[in-house]
Amino acid sequence: MIDKRLMITLPFLIGSNIAFAENYVDYKCYLETTAGNKVVYFSWEKSKVQTQLANIVTKTITVDGSVRAVVKHRIECTKAKNSFSNKEASVIDSVFLK
Repeated sequence: MIDKRLMITLPFLIGSNIAFAENYVDYKCYLETTAGNKVVYFSWEKSKVQTQLANIVTKTITVDGSVRAVVKHRIECTKAKNSFSNKEASVIDSVFLK
């Protein structure tokens, strides 16, 4: 028999995850870093995207799973569902596991 508490909380949990996801947007950026040029994925609050993009240079990020790198230059950023206009970024992104 299914616990009635589970039946009550499950829709709430699913609904809260959907609401949480709706407040965030996924971006990908082609960045010049101290570890070389990298495509990096981010998930930012919709209300903070412009601030995040403006402040990405000099941030320390993790690339290639464990390498710490400093962002030297933002070459291009776009929503994750869009394609890069930069050809090098497109080639790197095409082999990126999604």
